[in-house]
Amino acid sequence: PPAALDPSKMMESMDGKQIKQMMGMLKGNPSLLKEMTKSNPMMAGMDEEQLLKQLDMFDKMDEKQLDRVLGMARGANKIAEPAKKVYTTVDKAVGGHFAKILMALGVLMVGGLVYYFFFSTSSADVADAITTSAT
Repeated sequence: PPAALDPSKMMESMDGKQIKQMMGMLKGNPSLLKEMTKSNPMMAGMDEEQLLKQLDMFDKMDEKQLDRVLGMARGANKIAEPAKKVYTTVDKAVGGHFAKILMALGVLMVGGLVYYFFFSTSSADVADAITTSAT
């Protein structure tokens, strides 16, 4: 999304008091809330009742709690931002199929673990083979 509409960019410069004001404005203006849900893909699957519950939750927090939550969110965003950039770059390089590649690698990894734990030689068999060959 454009920087002006990107929630992570907006949150970087806001404090708890500003968040509370914004939440109050959204609660008092249902048409603005609906417009935000349409334009933000993170909120696309949420219905109005869920959004209002989240707004109430934030509204009940004091400013210090909100500042703490914002600090954690900013920290998580700083950690995730490089990963998002790498993902986007690799996804473009493989023609938009990076998610499928990751899924296939995950399936192979799980399959390898299942094989290792359920179908490979057990440690008791290895220990028997070692003691047998030593004698």
